[in-house]
Amino acid sequence: MIIYIMRHAATTVDNNGRILGRVDEPILTSELEAIKSRALELQKEGIDLVISSPLLRAKQTAQAIAELLNLEIREHEDLIERDFGILNGLDWDEFCSKYPNEIKSNTKNFQPELKGAEPIEEVEERVREAFKDLRKQYHKRNFLVVTHSGVIRIALREFAHYSKQESRELQIRNLDYFRIELPD
Repeated sequence: MIIYIMRHAATTVDNNGRILGRVDEPILTSELEAIKSRALELQKEGIDLVISSPLLRAKQTAQAIAELLNLEIREHEDLIERDFGILNGLDWDEFCSKYPNEIKSNTKNFQPELKGAEPIEEVEERVREAFKDLRKQYHKRNFLVVTHSGVIRIALREFAHYSKQESRELQIRNLDYFRIELPD
């Protein structure tokens, strides 16, 4: 079984360096050509299904790819990005100036203790369960998952043998994708 996992197309907020988390932003219309280019690359990989996070930016990216490749699209609630609590919608500098006490236990690459945020351990468990469910439902298919950088980092740790440090330092740009091969 082969899974391709892709980060959604860019949004205005992405381009401003903000942490979106659960902020539901549409993709930029200027991204449609880049999506088309990625879809053509993926067409050669034998993908027969697209699965998306429920957030608008992922759904719009997934829908564009599915339409271009004439593929079925499904949504999976547990592929949603982490709720970053007080960091949602802010860039790192804004966060540091607005919440100076919070930076003592959080870094730009790793935020284990954010007020109002979904705990990292819960996100990791949610993502593990989502992929377990996807493997069970679609075990004979090669599919594309369109989701968010946090979910991708966890999937790479769980299924592609990245260390926590490697996954946290990895720059995952919009429309970057990774190939993960799993036993059937």
